[in-house]
Amino acid sequence: MRSAAVTITMVLALALGACGGKQQPANSTGVQLARVAGIPEDLTGVWKASIRQDDLEAIPPGLPEKSSVWTLKFLGTGGRENGPSVFVANDGAGEFAAAVAVSGRKMTLGSHGKCWHYRIEVVFSKLYFEPEDRSRCPTEVIGSVLTSGDWTRPGAPTSEQEWPPQRVREEGSPGEKIMLGPDLSARLYVVCDGPSFKCENDPPLRRPYQHVALEVTWDGPSQLFGVATGVVQPWVRAFGKGSVFVMDDPGQTGNPDGFRYRVLHADGSEVLLRLVMEPVPAVPGPNVVVVDYSSVDAVQHALLVDERARTLRPLDVPRNGDSDFAGRYWGPNPGEYLWFAYVNCHVFWIDGDALKSHRLCSDRSGFGWDRDDRTYVRREWFPDGWLEPGRMAVLERAGKWLTLHVSLNRGASWRRVRVRREAEIPDRLWTLVQYGTSLTIAKDLERMYHGGVRSKVEPCAVGRRVLLFEQQPGRDRELGVIRSGTVPPRGNFVGRPPKKDWVVIPAQSIRLRRGERIYALAPRERRTGYVCRAARSKVLRHGITND
Repeated sequence: MRSAAVTITMVLALALGACGGKQQPANSTGVQLARVAGIPEDLTGVWKASIRQDDLEAIPPGLPEKSSVWTLKFLGTGGRENGPSVFVANDGAGEFAAAVAVSGRKMTLGSHGKCWHYRIEVVFSKLYFEPEDRSRCPTEVIGSVLTSGDWTRPGAPTSEQEWPPQRVREEGSPGEKIMLGPDLSARLYVVCDGPSFKCENDPPLRRPYQHVALEVTWDGPSQLFGVATGVVQPWVRAFGKGSVFVMDDPGQTGNPDGFRYRVLHADGSEVLLRLVMEPVPAVPGPNVVVVDYSSVDAVQHALLVDERARTLRPLDVPRNGDSDFAGRYWGPNPGEYLWFAYVNCHVFWIDGDALKSHRLCSDRSGFGWDRDDRTYVRREWFPDGWLEPGRMAVLERAGKWLTLHVSLNRGASWRRVRVRREAEIPDRLWTLVQYGTSLTIAKDLERMYHGGVRSKVEPCAVGRRVLLFEQQPGRDRELGVIRSGTVPPRGNFVGRPPKKDWVVIPAQSIRLRRGERIYALAPRERRTGYVCRAARSKVLRHGITND
């Protein structure tokens, strides 16, 4: 045992010289022995890694609480029977060494050969260690340090330098295309430069080994931007014409104060925003964005972007700036209307300068008996065009029961709709905004037919498509089509009809005989925010004036 201690002491002294301590001759015995001892050439030399204290299973005394730099070197002496050894050092914790045996890409550490087996990988100039069975081996400092570090050569390029966005797109895996608007889309490209035991599971994004590029495409051309991933995944949302708002965590802080907030433009420029926790008035507008700091706990906050001042500030809503406050779901249309729901069965909305609220659940619903009971909102429920200022929809989950709470009039009244699963919600929302239509018909002059479109809501009457038909055996013959409020393309019609009226003058090429049965039809139509039911007029006989 005394001879082994003397050997390790000699190894530490030799390693200190090789790693920046006392200078050693270029042809020192240590370097020559390392090569003779069978240490692979790509493992020789100095390696460094920045390791956080809480990443270590065994923490040596004197180690700083924050991240600190460790040095690693393989040596050709100092091990069992003066064989190879491995050495690690830290300015605060000191130096540690152990005998090693390396065979290919497997390493046995120390004298406990039966359990200290490690896999070694060198990937893109980085060195990684992984124990084959961590559960069977005693935890010691040197093994803990080896497996906790991503070891790189001193002076090696940074990850950002080694992986520019163009290279990530060329060598990485493309994600699904994210449609953010009619002509605006985004796509993430991800590459993993870590060891195979960290990169083999895809698609879960692996930090810190992943490198991400964001491709933003607007009206044809696309631009690439670098994106970081940390405790949260990149948050990408449309922001104005040809721009996106992105939140990422390059420092892997897990803290909103340390996140990076940017507006990325389709011309390739970007604006870095600074989070300022001074609230601004809660007013909807195109510069309001909703960010979610956790996809699990719905830590959602509505923030105002000021590109000129390069700031991001919370709206003046209770606890909106408290990043630790979870359980809030904002409505997905903050540019038009501000409303949000809490998991505890309450919904809130901004009405002028006032914050109003409503309790959705009744005491009879059994809400709160199950730990998964909650009320929440999801963006994907809402069909295009359904959301309008004043419309809100919140889902209540109480045990096995799902109840959709909907208001169409700024919270003045609420409707409850039972659903079996969330996938039903888009169709059920449309059924709540279906409105009936009535259609009148009259004739004037010889070939002009006209009438009115009437509905409870104006979008189902103005600009409504109306077709004129002649009844025939089999399929009826179409005589013309028009939208209410528009001038007919033929005839001597003067002026413009009222916006809810229609006029059809069949073409002269269409022969109409006296007594032919004529009627008008307004097909079912989905307008912006509404579904208009179909309507059919009464039947008139052509050329007979007393109908």
